[in-house]
Amino acid sequence: MRKSRPPPGRRTRSRHVSIGWLLAMLLLLLSILCGQSHPRMTKERKLELRDLVKKTWYHGFDNYITHAFPDDELRPLSCKGMGQDRENPNNHEINDVLGDFSMTLIDTLDTFIALRDYENFSLAVQRIVEQIPNFDLDSKVQVFETTIRVLGGLLSGHLFAQDPGHSGAIPSRGYDNQLLFLA
Repeated sequence: MRKSRPPPGRRTRSRHVSIGWLLAMLLLLLSILCGQSHPRMTKERKLELRDLVKKTWYHGFDNYITHAFPDDELRPLSCKGMGQDRENPNNHEINDVLGDFSMTLIDTLDTFIALRDYENFSLAVQRIVEQIPNFDLDSKVQVFETTIRVLGGLLSGHLFAQDPGHSGAIPSRGYDNQLLFLA
């Protein structure tokens, strides 16, 4: 008895799928082989780049503290702080994003932990606790921006301040869950 053949269109599609898979596997193999032909980054180069990232980050943060704090952000060219535009409440480009609550300081708490800079983490927590007793402000802000930068910063900062694995991060002036309260 003779086997029935699939319709011609179906056979062509499976042949195209097989050729597609073959090409994808060849490209994957080529990328793996080509990636191995380049020398890897040396440990010294990685450390050099790590230090450059730290230096660059601290340059930005230190200038924020010096020239912009307690505003939300630092304007990089004028080196001036930027908060809500109180003179023009309809300036939605600025006013929807910034809430006048030191957003950059709150947003950087987890970066101090990533850099293992527990001293500056503790100082930042202290500044937040002293400068922002609550968020009872006449301010209309973007929910997304405020959630990821402020709420996320406060909650992660609280968790790090409570984490025994980061015992150096616990603020020296008696942290009493203030970041959690603010969140």
